[in-house]
Amino acid sequence: MTKQSSKQQGLSLPCLVTLFICFAVLVSIDQLSKCIVRDQLPLFAKRPFLEGIIEFYHVENSGAAFSFAEGARPFFVICALVTLVVIFYYLIRKCTDLYLGRTLMLIAAGALGNLLDRLIFHTVCDFFATQFISFPIFNIADIYVTLGACGLFVYSYVVSRNQAHDE
Repeated sequence: MTKQSSKQQGLSLPCLVTLFICFAVLVSIDQLSKCIVRDQLPLFAKRPFLEGIIEFYHVENSGAAFSFAEGARPFFVICALVTLVVIFYYLIRKCTDLYLGRTLMLIAAGALGNLLDRLIFHTVCDFFATQFISFPIFNIADIYVTLGACGLFVYSYVVSRNQAHDE
C-alpha cells in the first residue's frame, strides 16, 4: 500500500468555494431571466431591446441550436448530466489552474441552467434574437457555454504554445 501525500493537489478550498458560489449565482441569473421572460413576454412575442441589433423573442425550444434534434430531451438531459459530473470531478480532483476552473464553471452553469429548463418545463426558454445576422435564438445559459468554450480554446492555445516554447 502506498502512502498518500499530504501535499494538496488541485485548487485550494477557498478557490473551489468561490467557484461554486459563482456557479450558483450564474445559474440563478439564468433561471431568473427565464422566469421573467416566461412571466412578462407571451410565447412568440417580440420586444425591442437594442434597436437593429438584438430583440427579446420568447420561444420554447425542445432541441438544440437551429432546433437540432428537436424532441430528443433524454439525450440532452443525459449529456448535461455527464457534462456536469465530469466538470465537477475535474474541478474538485484535478484542476490546478484557476483560469481553467473559471471557464469550466461557465460551461457547467450553462449546462445546469438549460438542464433545469428541460427537467421542469420539458423545453428550454430562449429569448435573445439577433437582428443583424441570422442566428439561433439563445438565452443566458447559452452565453455561459459559449464564453466557456471560447475560454477553453484560448486556454488550450496558450498551453500548447507554452509547451512548444518549452521544448
